[in-house]
Amino acid sequence: MNVVSGFEDFLSSLRRCSKCLLPETFPGIEFDKNGVCNYCRTYKPVKVFGEESLVRALEKYRGKGDRYDCVVAISGGRDSAFVLHQIVTKYKMRTLALTVDSGFTTEEGHRNIKAVTEHLGVNHVYIRNERHIETSWRNLKIMFHAWLKKPSINTIVPTLNAADKTMNIQIYRYAHENRIPLVIGGNNIGNCSFEQEHFKTGYMGVFPDERGNYTTSGKIKLVAYF
Repeated sequence: MNVVSGFEDFLSSLRRCSKCLLPETFPGIEFDKNGVCNYCRTYKPVKVFGEESLVRALEKYRGKGDRYDCVVAISGGRDSAFVLHQIVTKYKMRTLALTVDSGFTTEEGHRNIKAVTEHLGVNHVYIRNERHIETSWRNLKIMFHAWLKKPSINTIVPTLNAADKTMNIQIYRYAHENRIPLVIGGNNIGNCSFEQEHFKTGYMGVFPDERGNYTTSGKIKLVAYF
């Protein structure tokens, strides 16, 4: 059988939510009699506080830092680039762009970062820890070899997701050491099941709610696994 056609046959055979199209391979998914998944049934729209609330929050930090009001983490993707643009051009914050180079950023990502920061005229710094990068690549190799012993389309994504897990800690530490009072990032957490990554712990049998909040017992399990 052709590998491509076999994979397409597999995808077409999957049961999917009649509302959001999540497949039956999604961790923890259950369907009701109408074919609607439990993620759709428990979903709550993101509460939007409005731009005025954002402006009030930003004003608390304006002028508080030595050189910068805030750090904006930028990865080279669309979300962080948009946030950086808005913070600099619309809200006029003294901004430092910062990237944690985990060793997995693509050349296109690096080009995007350079283009955006130069266009906006903001200073940009890289945090790159060679020891962390070596560890990440070593972990990737170990996990992929383990995956080859029992390959499955359901587990290939978390297997290959071996980037630096201490990214946020490094950003906060840099901001603290340089007396920058505010850290800003941009992502889509909470918008929908396709735009968040909380489901990954579901492969370990630990499930958060739709906002990524874990129960105490869930946190204990994650720590034990770690």
